[in-house]
Amino acid sequence: MARLLPIAATLLLTGCGWIGLGWGAVTFPTTAAGEPANVVAGERFAYATRGADGIEIIELAAPAWRRVVAPAPGTTADDLALADGLLFVLDARPPGNLSVFSLANPELPTLVQPPVPVDVGPFSGVSAANGLVVVSGGTSLLTLRRYALDGRLSAEFASADLGRGQPDVLLGTDGRHAFVSTHDDGPFFSLSVLRLDRDALSIMHIASLPLATYGFTPGGARPANFPIEMAIAGENLLVASAAGLQLIDVSDPAQPRPRATLQPGALPVNVDARAGLAAVVGSDPDPELALVDLADPSAPKLLRSIRLPEGSYATGVAIAGRQAVVAAHAAGTLVFNLDDLTQ
Repeated sequence: MARLLPIAATLLLTGCGWIGLGWGAVTFPTTAAGEPANVVAGERFAYATRGADGIEIIELAAPAWRRVVAPAPGTTADDLALADGLLFVLDARPPGNLSVFSLANPELPTLVQPPVPVDVGPFSGVSAANGLVVVSGGTSLLTLRRYALDGRLSAEFASADLGRGQPDVLLGTDGRHAFVSTHDDGPFFSLSVLRLDRDALSIMHIASLPLATYGFTPGGARPANFPIEMAIAGENLLVASAAGLQLIDVSDPAQPRPRATLQPGALPVNVDARAGLAAVVGSDPDPELALVDLADPSAPKLLRSIRLPEGSYATGVAIAGRQAVVAAHAAGTLVFNLDDLTQ
């Protein structure tokens, strides 16, 4: 089946796909010092990356309450994962480091151990669930470790090279499967599904699904915001890319099946989902937060599009309860009350 590339078609269809891809790699925007680029949210607090400045903490019940805590010494905070009362912080700038903070006091994360070196570059992401943490590695290896309940990390016990690069990864809630955006060849990207075996200490590639996007599309940013990002909603995987918001049935991870695609106003670059609702952000042609009803996964509905403030460059979004939090670079970390937006 031919793969459709919905953006930069002139470049790609005239045989210049490699030129377009190379140009994108060289000229892609870079997150400036102190700008929020990625965000995760728990029940009471949201946490956003601020690069070398560290991690911004926002109290969701009173969003004016904020503080920034420093990253582990000698590292930056570029991507985050939240699992089991722990905050995993990826320094995605080579040589790369992974830190773990305890959220026993969620207002003041505490570093569990010195950061461990990890393979990264030039785009990388981190995901954690059910005792496993994986770093996608970008053009380096994807690597897998265990974490203990207190957050201490094991040595790397498995790695994988899925092609020309793997810019982002999302662990399934069962901790036994991982979904990876994968650069196959030339301008082509796919979704790879991995089976993770913590007993055999192995990673097995079990499925691939072509994605109708060539990756270096508008709205992303180095070092940890490649514009193909994912979220889980029940038995469905949500993929945000220039092709739109795609819903993929992963009830059988070995046989992912496309269900529907929705085109919000801005090219999607990040997505999060909770309780039948998805929040999607993008910045091309204009910065926007889109809210999507997932009640019928075969027919998602756009509920509302919210234009973001002047200067926004939205690359991260998280839903917590009835609030959505957007990492918008120069415009800061924005908090929206979903009750006000969905009525």
